[in-house]
Amino acid sequence: MTYIPALNQVQLGQEGTLGTPDTLDIMPAGLTKVVITPRVKVVPIPTLNGSTMPAKYNSVTRRWAEVLIEGNLDYNRAMLWLDGMFGADASSPHTYKADEDAAVTPKGLTMGFGQTGLIYQVAGIVPTNLGFKITDNAPWQFSYKGFSKAVTDGASLETLTEDVPEFVNGYETSLYMDEDLDATIGSTARDVMFSLEVDITANHDMIWKRGAQTWTGVRQGKWGGSAKLIVEADATALDSLGDILDAVDSGKGFTCRAQATDGTNTMKLDFMGVAQDAPQIPTDVEGVVSIEFALVPHWNSVYDSCWGAELTIA
Repeated sequence: MTYIPALNQVQLGQEGTLGTPDTLDIMPAGLTKVVITPRVKVVPIPTLNGSTMPAKYNSVTRRWAEVLIEGNLDYNRAMLWLDGMFGADASSPHTYKADEDAAVTPKGLTMGFGQTGLIYQVAGIVPTNLGFKITDNAPWQFSYKGFSKAVTDGASLETLTEDVPEFVNGYETSLYMDEDLDATIGSTARDVMFSLEVDITANHDMIWKRGAQTWTGVRQGKWGGSAKLIVEADATALDSLGDILDAVDSGKGFTCRAQATDGTNTMKLDFMGVAQDAPQIPTDVEGVVSIEFALVPHWNSVYDSCWGAELTIA
């Protein structure tokens, strides 16, 4: 039998206990790429046995996987990715924020992937990176990259119906941008955005203990990441460029929000950052002079964080 990629499908389930496989009950629409990379750590055991061979024995000490999921962002399923990075929020609207003084508890995902005769499952998917791209009027693109428990082969998929998506579109997205890191987010609308790319990290990593070949917990480090915002070079943006070039004691900070709504559902992505590098001069997008703000996340004293999001689902 010949297997073809077009027949692959993805099914997901949110876990009640991180790392414990849960029921596959979601068949998301709009996914474009899934990569599962099994990882195994094998340690050779050298022996003084009168042989020039490097080892005669070995031991498997660690088993896990790396996972990448990419696709078009759906209002109804955006919480899957936000719950994983920021921790689950059951309120309405769902509110997420990089907590300044506490580690988050990521919401794990179980994923089944493949087709009949070629099905694999991973549990405990935890993100190391959550990315979003708004590069045209099409749906926002997301990237969910992380690690999981070891891969299970010979798994099975459920009989599910694919979601009917409501995509978060670029043409319904607005930019709010204010100078400084004590600004109130969402204060000033700016009709100048050409594109936005963000990469959110919480430095999640695996905890390995004796008595198991798979990781037994997840720890968090400092929040990090990056944002690249390209805007039209209007008077306000040029003033900001001047402030970046003139900064002496500390870098110039910005408080930003990308907000999309279809009139019923709303997605807000909040980021606060400092211009680490001065923009290249000049740049252009489709013949219009532009400015590229390359920001690294930074604490905002009013927002009390550097990353956040809010999701309203009707």
